[in-house]
Amino acid sequence: MGAVLQLMFGDIEYSFLRWPVSGLAGGIIILSVAAFSVYRGSRFFRWFSGVRFNVTLIAALTVMGIVMGLIPQAGAAEIPGLPARFGLLSVTRSWPFALIYVTLLLSLGTVVVRRAAGFRWRDYAFYLNHCGLWLLLFSAGLGAADLRRYKMVVPVGGVERRAQGTGGETVELPVAVRLNSLDIEEYPPALAVLDRASGTLIPATHPDYMQLGDTGRAIIGGRDISVTGYIHHAVPDGRGGYREAVMPASAPAAEVTVRDAATGAVVAGWVSYGSAAQPAASLDIEGGHSVVMTRPEPRRFASDIAAFTPDGRRVAGVLEVNRPMRLGHWRFYQYGYDTDAGRMSQYSVIELVYDPWALPVYVGIALLGAGAVSMLWSGRRGKSCRNNGKHTAHRRLDDGPQECK
Repeated sequence: MGAVLQLMFGDIEYSFLRWPVSGLAGGIIILSVAAFSVYRGSRFFRWFSGVRFNVTLIAALTVMGIVMGLIPQAGAAEIPGLPARFGLLSVTRSWPFALIYVTLLLSLGTVVVRRAAGFRWRDYAFYLNHCGLWLLLFSAGLGAADLRRYKMVVPVGGVERRAQGTGGETVELPVAVRLNSLDIEEYPPALAVLDRASGTLIPATHPDYMQLGDTGRAIIGGRDISVTGYIHHAVPDGRGGYREAVMPASAPAAEVTVRDAATGAVVAGWVSYGSAAQPAASLDIEGGHSVVMTRPEPRRFASDIAAFTPDGRRVAGVLEVNRPMRLGHWRFYQYGYDTDAGRMSQYSVIELVYDPWALPVYVGIALLGAGAVSMLWSGRRGKSCRNNGKHTAHRRLDDGPQECK
């Protein structure tokens, strides 16, 4: 049925499921589970809530996950063709995925209701696992339409409320961000040899680099390159050299000596990548080549921000990569900065994610984790019980965990 609907209507656009439609859809799913549970004694209910049917649905979702991993999820609009028509390029938006997902929610819900009808405390591992999985699928699926991502460019010392959505549109958000300061730390750059005629590094197929430190030595392109001095925060001294000055306009600079192994010629001088406030410096050598410095890679960049909403809620702190901040349903991530300006960047790029369904998703994951630990503990008890030399009677798999009698 899903394949036929996919061929007829194409991918599903979940935007229509945004709140309050998502809440209405969730209520219909819960009411459907309750309606099925009225007929707990029927053969259909026993099959629908049975282990075989649940495992089949989970296996189908697993197969779809494997398809997502093997086939790039580009979408029919980007790569048209037969795979796109069957939804293989957009699995989560395909009709087969949606139908199996809804069916699994209904089936898992009836499983929980079926066991809850004969509630026993010793089945806690079952309740934790099944309730956690159901809550995770329920919240993540219905909350996907309410999840929104924005990128906000905030100037240093300024306040911003406008952001760019995933479609490129500019919107005004109900949350504002003030950027107090931006701190950027860089790794020491590297030296390389450039062919001035072609503008490429040598060797062309696999360029050689020399990582800078206080001193160092390397052979690049038949030249013996020695570093006699390195200044990470340097500015020109006005006499053809560099001096140390810790300031945003500074740039890494290295004093190098180059000896040509074939001719014995020696050239010495300073090399710098430069910055937005000072030009780059290279050292010309024989053969139409030059010793140059690569762009310094960022080691750490962090934004000191304060975020607030019109209703008075506020959060402040230092935002770093992999260290987000949270304010209500909003999460803030350090996304980037002006890489051309480097440490002189005058703005920070912050990603804002609005996800009102995040809390129940985390609760579902926690219940699943607790259920997994509980199953390990129950397995240990079952093993000791089976090895006590007494007669053991096993219950059916779909009736609960095995017991010793």
